[in-house]
Amino acid sequence: MAGSLLDVGIRFPFSQFECGVLSQLKCAPSQIHPNAWAFVRGFEILMEYVGVEPSLEVFFSFFQAKGVRKGGLLTLNSVQGKTLVGLYRQSYKDFKEMFVKVTCAEDQFPFYLDEYGLEQFPLY
Repeated sequence: MAGSLLDVGIRFPFSQFECGVLSQLKCAPSQIHPNAWAFVRGFEILMEYVGVEPSLEVFFSFFQAKGVRKGGLLTLNSVQGKTLVGLYRQSYKDFKEMFVKVTCAEDQFPFYLDEYGLEQFPLY
């Protein structure tokens, strides 16, 4: 599927860093625009390449949330004067018409819970 989250390398279960971004933004995975997911994954790949653990503090020093409102779609922009990566140029024209339902297998630990059984980020 062209223009999917697979294009930017988002897979389940989410990495610890991706869960941290969702928790910090206090939003469900479906509320994040695909271009914002590209920023998250691009940062994570860059940090892996240079051999540094991805940090929420460093990530949010380069990117800021835009359009944050309850139930709305969230985008990320570069902090003014700090460009780390460019926009993902893939067209996501009708991405809102596509969705995926994710459930956990009965014998699997739910991907959205931490080791204490607490939600890492909201699901809706």
